[in-house]
Amino acid sequence: MRILRKAGIRVEYGFLEKECHELNKFFFKVVRTGLPWVTLKVAQTLDGKIADYREKSRWISSEESRKTVHRWRSEYDAVLVGAGTVLKDNPKLSVRMVKGRQPLRVIIDGKLSVPVSSDIFRSQDKQPTIVFTAANSNHPKSLRLKKKGITVISMPAKNDKIDLKKALKKLVARYQVSSVMVEGGSEIFNQMIGNRLADDVCAFIAPKLIGEGLSWTAGLGRRPVQKSVRLNNVSVRTTGLDTLISGRIDY
Repeated sequence: MRILRKAGIRVEYGFLEKECHELNKFFFKVVRTGLPWVTLKVAQTLDGKIADYREKSRWISSEESRKTVHRWRSEYDAVLVGAGTVLKDNPKLSVRMVKGRQPLRVIIDGKLSVPVSSDIFRSQDKQPTIVFTAANSNHPKSLRLKKKGITVISMPAKNDKIDLKKALKKLVARYQVSSVMVEGGSEIFNQMIGNRLADDVCAFIAPKLIGEGLSWTAGLGRRPVQKSVRLNNVSVRTTGLDTLISGRIDY
């Protein structure tokens, strides 16, 4: 810039700086902190439930919303869920409704409770899966998973709860993951927020009321309005019959 100006050329800068930063937010986050960008993807009813009284969640959101999520999966390096989500919903966590690359699948399973027959453990040749657990790596189920091609990583844990920050750092260091979309469940959501690991929330709100059910923020405890977790840079749009609210978490 100094050389150009010295030569008499007018120089302006800073154009679209915010937009450029947004375009490269995954890269900037991982270089600056050694942690990946973490998005919490939530599908909830109008009364804030992510599952009914039977702990079932299929299907709260519309087909259009699910198609949007499949597109996002193809854009993130990894999708992450807790063991409870696998046990209750038996998800594949694959890209099916759109064309795109398959993300790395990550399960946080401190007790190694997920069945070896789960759908998420299929197609390892096309879409690898990693399990973070507190159980010994020589655990019989761990050995069975390894035979299926699943990577099992034993981590230090307290009361079978994995240190999510260490797990995320391992994903960066070992697998070059710069972005993670967390798809449940409520315990993982709350740990991500409670440990200030989540960067933003994308919540699909379906026009449905189910009364008694599972709230995705129950683990945040009691908070006065003045100490609520706030979102900024909020955007709102519709996907099918649902309303999608997205925003950065302001800690």
